[in-house]
Amino acid sequence: MSPIFGDFTDFPPLMINCGSEEVKYDDSKVLNYLCQKAGVDVTWTIWQDLFHVFVLFDMPETKQALNKIAEFLK
Repeated sequence: MSPIFGDFTDFPPLMINCGSEEVKYDDSKVLNYLCQKAGVDVTWTIWQDLFHVFVLFDMPETKQALNKIAEFLK
């Protein structure tokens, strides 16, 4: 199963965080495109030189990403 095979009609706002070295980078790119095409309010952030689940590690970018996620959820 992959979200890129989903129907995004009437989907709520979506935030995609992806490292540029992410193993699923290509899937996140497709997901962003499909959501835009379906009229979804989508925010796609690419974190330069970062990897899958980087937000689980103690790094300067982690705090920035978590703050962006918190703002999005408000």
